[in-house]
Amino acid sequence: MSEIIEKAKEFFKNIVKESKDPYHLLTHLDVFGFCVEHVLKKIKADEEIVLLGMWFHDSGTYPLNDEDHAIIGEKIARKFLTKEDYNKDKINAVCHCVRAHRNNDVPPETNEAKVIAFCDSLSHMTNGCYLDMVNKKQDDIKGKLERDYRDLDFFPEIKKEFETLYEFWKTWIKLNERA
Repeated sequence: MSEIIEKAKEFFKNIVKESKDPYHLLTHLDVFGFCVEHVLKKIKADEEIVLLGMWFHDSGTYPLNDEDHAIIGEKIARKFLTKEDYNKDKINAVCHCVRAHRNNDVPPETNEAKVIAFCDSLSHMTNGCYLDMVNKKQDDIKGKLERDYRDLDFFPEIKKEFETLYEFWKTWIKLNERA
């Protein structure tokens, strides 16, 4: 792993340690990394940009506030990478990954950003995110699942591998609505 990726990883881990990690982001990043590894075997993308995007995509989550964590994370990534004297074009590429990872108001335009959005959503489907939401009786679980599954459209050939997982979560959420 390159030095800049190691520094980004340590930087993110320090953010999480200071917050006591109520959203279990370290576990999320473990699963996310597995998803990235799986996708990069099948999709052509700049691995360094993807890995930096992975480590910064949720860097704006803590401390908890009402501002979109993708906006905060983009600022954090830009400041960190600029301070590290990282290449300006690569900074912009990483920041686009971070800002577009929610596929909300800024859609992913590059393969790297699509990998980040895809893997973020896939990791929600594979790490118990919906289970936590069901247990906490949170609203819009179905909406979150549908948005996450939508993001798998970036790579339809890989999305097919996870149709059963999606159907499982739909069923599980429906069963828990009755409880």
